[in-house]
Amino acid sequence: MKTISKIFIAAIITILVLVPLSSRIVVQASNNEPERPVTKMTSGVALNKIEYDTIQTEDDFYYITTQGNDMLVTTTIKNSDGTVTLTSNPETGKTFVSSDFMTEEEIQELQEEADSQERIRDLISETPSTTSMLRSQTGSWAWSSWQNKSITNNKKFTIQTAITALGAKFGMYGVAASSVANIIVQYGMKTGYFKVRAATRKDTDYNYVWTKNQVKLYKESSRKTLLSTKESTARKTHVLYG
Repeated sequence: MKTISKIFIAAIITILVLVPLSSRIVVQASNNEPERPVTKMTSGVALNKIEYDTIQTEDDFYYITTQGNDMLVTTTIKNSDGTVTLTSNPETGKTFVSSDFMTEEEIQELQEEADSQERIRDLISETPSTTSMLRSQTGSWAWSSWQNKSITNNKKFTIQTAITALGAKFGMYGVAASSVANIIVQYGMKTGYFKVRAATRKDTDYNYVWTKNQVKLYKESSRKTLLSTKESTARKTHVLYG
């Protein structure tokens, strides 16, 4: 697999997993267009179409499709080499990697990249007034405090590995993830320095709440040079009381 292709995949892996909401909350998608991609995790499971994106690097084009339902988010990354598919559980942060062109060793390396990302937990629990907000009539977003986080790869990130890591650690999918991954690759980063925060907002049905997160990417560990600010797509989640 081309070096730039590897770097690009690595960058996308890093952006792919939702900020965990705690064991009380289950992520629920809000689109209604069924698709049925087949992997070990999604065989026979209908996924709702979410977003499309295209990225051009010096050496290649990447076509990225993100789909999801209440249990899974699947990101398909296609370039001239072939296809890499990342299937993620937004609640647990677990990502399954498959590809039609990578060797078993390359797939395992990408899988280890996904598994190595320590998931950010308890951001939502730090969000001010979250509990009262569930019963409030206000539609404002309640944000947690900012946290300094980083993602690291033994090699320079690829689009695929960056998207994978971003999803696995920050719960960022789709266009937001691929945009940040593209910057990581352009700067040839081995470590991405971030500030991250999460937000909740009430739904008209008190059994549900909307959640999203915001990620700021910096050039250096001092976090002085801001390169990009992105928000994940707001997701409707079911609140299990008790």
